[in-house]
Amino acid sequence: MSRPASVFDLARSHRITSVIYAASKLNRAKVIADEAKSVAELSELLSGDESALRRLLVGLTTHRLRRPDDHHRFAMTHVGRQLVWADRHSRLFQ
Repeated sequence: MSRPASVFDLARSHRITSVIYAASKLNRAKVIADEAKSVAELSELLSGDESALRRLLVGLTTHRLRRPDDHHRFAMTHVGRQLVWADRHSRLFQ
């Protein structure tokens, strides 16, 4: 028998969904799918707040959708690329 979901598990699930949703709403898949970019580069491309974007990228990194490189740029992971594909082929976030 499986254990009941804890409040922590529920909060974690919500956080993952929120991070993915926020990234999709920014259309970041179109901007950062191909190559690693710094937070400053992404902020300029997205016309967004650099501090908020950094927090979003850290959230995506925590959930293994992005990875930082040695030059403080963020690159897409294999899992992140799958979400980009899904985003491009879905009407879920439109």
